[in-house]
Amino acid sequence: MKSIYAPFKPDGNPYVEIVQRSLHMYGIETVQLRTAFMIGGAKEIRVANFNWLENKLNRKTKVMSLLNYLLCVGIISWLKLHRVRIIFTFHNRIQHDSRHPKIDRSFIRYMCRQADAVVILSEASRKILKQYMRPGDMKKIHHISHPNYSRECGQYYKKLDVTGETVNILFAGAVKAYKGIEHILDAAERCEKEQLPVHFHICGRAADPAYKAMIEERAAQLSNVDTRLSFVPDEELYRLIGENALLVLPYNMRSSLNSGTLYLAFSLGRTAVCPKIGTVREFPEDLIYSYTYKTEDEHREKLFLMIKKACEDIKKDPAALAAKGEELKRIVETECSEEEIGRKYKELYEALAAK
Repeated sequence: MKSIYAPFKPDGNPYVEIVQRSLHMYGIETVQLRTAFMIGGAKEIRVANFNWLENKLNRKTKVMSLLNYLLCVGIISWLKLHRVRIIFTFHNRIQHDSRHPKIDRSFIRYMCRQADAVVILSEASRKILKQYMRPGDMKKIHHISHPNYSRECGQYYKKLDVTGETVNILFAGAVKAYKGIEHILDAAERCEKEQLPVHFHICGRAADPAYKAMIEERAAQLSNVDTRLSFVPDEELYRLIGENALLVLPYNMRSSLNSGTLYLAFSLGRTAVCPKIGTVREFPEDLIYSYTYKTEDEHREKLFLMIKKACEDIKKDPAALAAKGEELKRIVETECSEEEIGRKYKELYEALAAK
């Protein structure tokens, strides 16, 4: 069977490559979107699988966003005219840096209604999708988990050792406002005042020069923070995760729903401090230092308290943190393997092709 997969190239996101590998395991050939617009190209294509298509709408002006909206509608209409089944993967509540949230929501509603199947990566997505889908359309939802990163990072796995005096905590990923880096700095300041044995490492490329300058200026005033605000190659990222006791990921719950970084951390046997986004709710509550919040002040407070709790747990039992990470690693290796992801997609593709 031949399927469009978009985006076709990873462009820094291993999820795209891993899912395509999973499809190939079960005889599903993936092609680029442009193939459908070549002469006779759409005839052999049975399914089109879209990820982050709504990101195409995030343009500087509303007019440019609406033009891209119409372009996407034209693409979907062309595919449906040629009897290509549409899969829409629902990754986030809304674009993290959305300039036009009303347009984004309108487009998500359009995709949910036009798609033959809507793939969710976490069960928490079902409740959110109710605002976009008609009651009868909810049956189109298929839960296919985010895959693990074992093949990518397995050789970098290192058993956690927290016998030293300092607990090393890592933030890794693109440095953007929705990821709450300033809350990490607030927590670091409180840890310093309360003399908690913690050191924070903030690593990743900062696209916004002003945001980068703010972080570096604040971090320079703290003895328990170091920053590396530049691109981190995958191999270096895997090594960094292995060198730290846990990750801290204070995502904004207004937009965040799923996190590939969490699956990467779990694949390397590390747990995290993180709000209860959809990904977190997929795992036993006692394995992750998670929390909810309603205001930014509450977010800062709970983030600090969870970091403090992790330190207390390590002091009581140095092996406790390692045990959490190992169990998370076991779960993603068994339940989120490429074989399991591919099997679920195979069943979905076959059901769509039979329609």
